[in-house]
Amino acid sequence: EDAESAARRHALLLERLYANAKDKSLSSPSLTLDQVDYLLDNGKPTEAEFLLSQTLSDSNTTKNHVHLWLKWAELSERMISAGMSPSLPPVVILRRAFKHTPIHEREAHLLFLTNLMKSLMLRSSSSEREAAEKENELK
Repeated sequence: EDAESAARRHALLLERLYANAKDKSLSSPSLTLDQVDYLLDNGKPTEAEFLLSQTLSDSNTTKNHVHLWLKWAELSERMISAGMSPSLPPVVILRRAFKHTPIHEREAHLLFLTNLMKSLMLRSSSSEREAAEKENELK
């Protein structure tokens, strides 16, 4: 079996695994992150973002899973950078993450706040850059 055939066979196995898990309503943060990575590797960022948003809005899911929130915020930022429109901007995602995470989880709060600050700083610097570009166009 050549490498391309093996890759296709593994991709089909992964797709079946994800479909079976969905059919049986089985989910875990690790499985979700794995499926998101798979979707991103296959050029499907919108589907990956939808999966993260659905997983985190599902009442049966532990809403305080740090890596799911961070992955969603990171994906949202990447989609914006690529000129796509995510369902929510990273700032909103990180604020929701902060709200849904118990206060005693200090490390999670620190990660969310650090990423929120970074996102706000990126947004303000890009807004300043856009304003400067518009001003130069008017001259």
